[in-house]
Amino acid sequence: MLGNRVRKRAKHLRKWARREHVSCYRVYDRDIPELPLIVELYDDCLHVSLYERDEDERDDAPGRTATFLMESLESALDIPQERIFLKRRRRQEGDSQYEKNTTSDRRVVSEGGLRLVVDLAAYLDTGLFLDHRATRRWVREHSSGLHVLNLYAYTGSFSVYAADGDPRTVTSVDLSTTYLDWAAENLRQNGYEPTWMRLGSFQTRSEPARGQHRLVRADTHKFLESAAAAKQRYELVILDPPTFSNSRSMETSFDVQRDHVELLHATRRVLAKDGTLLFSTNRRRFKLDEDAIGAKSLEETTNRFLSEDFKARPAHRSWLLQF
Repeated sequence: MLGNRVRKRAKHLRKWARREHVSCYRVYDRDIPELPLIVELYDDCLHVSLYERDEDERDDAPGRTATFLMESLESALDIPQERIFLKRRRRQEGDSQYEKNTTSDRRVVSEGGLRLVVDLAAYLDTGLFLDHRATRRWVREHSSGLHVLNLYAYTGSFSVYAADGDPRTVTSVDLSTTYLDWAAENLRQNGYEPTWMRLGSFQTRSEPARGQHRLVRADTHKFLESAAAAKQRYELVILDPPTFSNSRSMETSFDVQRDHVELLHATRRVLAKDGTLLFSTNRRRFKLDEDAIGAKSLEETTNRFLSEDFKARPAHRSWLLQF
């Protein structure tokens, strides 16, 4: 059942992937209720996320399920099990999804003519969110000559696309040194040398050199306060926050549904006149409080930025806002 479904889906997507010059894409997303997993192809490897349910905890169900999955996927796609990376996802909160495994499998993949580093083994996520493929392309197409700000930058894939769009500057902000190091590697993979900056350095209003790619390790809220005080302004801001976070480095927890209005108002303070804010979230049943946000222009772009491999089950929602 699983093998047939994955085989047919992969065959359907293969022509699209070649046409779009895509080598990493999703081939299965919980299509069969009894098999709640996500299967993604990364070149000649598979990254598999198994969503465990309470009933899976009894007896040796997890072990039996893993064996069945590996054998089915190996047979369906002719990919040996040593190149299939299986992760178990449990219901969890906070930053436990970012805990690192003892093994690592870093490799460079190609997307949109760019080189991006992924790790198929170390974390639950690979470092590249495939559902934002079309969003990244839009960012590249709309970055020319602009000061671009990427908040919650993660591994910097949005920043790499922005850098490839001939911007004036790209500034990437994240609280994690690990992910900013990863973002720096992604930039270097594409010929862009990053500049590390301290939060306090934004107290100066001096114009940075064109083509500068700045990395800032900071809590997003503290960065926004500092940048607003220094009258820093950006014509394009990318805001893709986590659904929930309670990192020890943060003063308070963050919940995107509870806190998105406050976050958008804080981000608005560093947005240039007639600038554009790209906001997205992967929280299920998220409700945007349009009245409280008070944007003069708001366009939901969820369907506009939907790739072929995510049409059946969109993984995020997104909006373009102007104030």
